[in-house]
Amino acid sequence: MLGSHGVCECRWTRQVHLKIPVYAKGVTPQGPYKHGPGEINVPVTCGGMAILPGDVLVGDADSICVVRKNDMPKILEEVSEKRRAEEIQLKNYASSEIDFSSHSNAYSTKVDQLRAAFYKG
Repeated sequence: MLGSHGVCECRWTRQVHLKIPVYAKGVTPQGPYKHGPGEINVPVTCGGMAILPGDVLVGDADSICVVRKNDMPKILEEVSEKRRAEEIQLKNYASSEIDFSSHSNAYSTKVDQLRAAFYKG
């Protein structure tokens, strides 16, 4: 697990001793197949989601998102932009330079943009 920051298993696990987050269906004392089937760098599914070699899994306390390798540069750019905007927003809140209607209008505009991007049809 060199360079890993967490474990995601679509099964029951024994890996509760790790000092990194572990996502699994549950905990069991049973061990794995040590000499059984297994492959590396092949597509897998977990929770009904296809995960391809090179994909990045990003998680928080209650969910995980799969980011395709080819989408990573665009996602990193969008996340950086979002973070910059949120830092400005927090400064504005702290200094009372923004009111509820300004915030509501900005939020509604962003929601409309996301709906247009993801719900084409």
